Amino acid sequence: MKNDIESNPGIPPRSKDSVSLSENWYLWSINSFEDATQAETAVVAGPHVIPKNIESLPRWMWIHCLGADQRVKTFMHASPQGWDALIACFVHNNMLRLTIGPMVLASIPVTRHDIRTLHSDEESLIVNGLVAIRNALEVSGLIFLEGIKEHSVLGKCLRNSEELKQNYHILAFGPPCDHHYIDLPETFDEYFGTLGASTRKDIRRTQSRLEKKGDGECVVEKYLRVEDVARFVDDACVVSSTTWQYLKRDGGLRDPQMLRDRFNHTARLGWFRSYLLRVHGKPVAFQLGHVFEGVYYAQEIGYDPSWAKKQVGIYLIVAVIEDLIYNGQTIHFFDFGDTDSLYKQRLSNRSSRESFYYLFPRSVRMSALWIALRISIGVTNLVRRIVSIVGPGRQLLQRFGYSRR
Repeated sequence: MKNDIESNPGIPPRSKDSVSLSENWYLWSINSFEDATQAETAVVAGPHVIPKNIESLPRWMWIHCLGADQRVKTFMHASPQGWDALIACFVHNNMLRLTIGPMVLASIPVTRHDIRTLHSDEESLIVNGLVAIRNALEVSGLIFLEGIKEHSVLGKCLRNSEELKQNYHILAFGPPCDHHYIDLPETFDEYFGTLGASTRKDIRRTQSRLEKKGDGECVVEKYLRVEDVARFVDDACVVSSTTWQYLKRDGGLRDPQMLRDRFNHTARLGWFRSYLLRVHGKPVAFQLGHVFEGVYYAQEIGYDPSWAKKQVGIYLIVAVIEDLIYNGQTIHFFDFGDTDSLYKQRLSNRSSRESFYYLFPRSVRMSALWIALRISIGVTNLVRRIVSIVGPGRQLLQRFGYSRR
């Protein structure tokens, strides 16, 4: 196959760092943004190439690498017509925690290969590609598949492929969850009419209350350009630092300089599209997002909790949706992101059922880790069931962090 690739003018030359993994599959190492761009553009249009999610792009992954322990690997499939399949992995060192409820029993270092989606809907390519990746995994390497739609070809392969099961222990991580979207119509009134009556009423009340308190000084700002990035990051980080996610969950927007560098890059690519809500000039809510191939990815929202009763987050999202409908040009789809919540359920008009999976290679070390993780998950689920039925002991169990959920 090496000679076929190098002699066939329809197939781009391989990177000097590419490595043959199996028949027709190659590991193409990404050492620069230019490498990431070349890997994306090398994949030819074909019957099994599916639309890309922005978070599955090698360029997106490269921009999000923070240090030597984070890198990007792409796995390419060669056909007589060219490279016709791409699997991109965001590779990072991680700690796999074995827990029982809130108690952490052990933290095991692993090298996690995060895969958002596979740019193919052909079953044999998917199976062969995942099997080929096993040859490139480190001793502590495993695969984490994010947001896999239940009825997708990949989802069916994970449940039914004997070849995958011969190479990996496949573990569904957590219950399936709903991923919410909006098909953006031509007018905001058309979208508003698809919402439930109670949701429409709540939105009108939120708009009235906030605009009344704001005395006409309630302003939504949009940030698109490189010169906009610094101001957005500075003010959004101020808001984020007040949120529950930031204070209690180690989440939110952190490291402003890193964020400026990252978003300067995405702004130069024309992807960056974020919003900020100000009342009397003070930032009270932000929506971080990006646009790619007609989809708006709403990636993080935050609001000042002192304004929670005014529902500034809902006010801002509705304003963003209206702006996308009238000023989004080629944007026709709004993606709320992986996590489920009530506001996403109420504002969306489409959803899909998705799951997360770990793939543990069938080695002695990783098989043992798979068994340990399954046991910890099983014991945690058992304790949760006990919490839901035990009378006198329920409060005691909940005091130690166990809940019905």
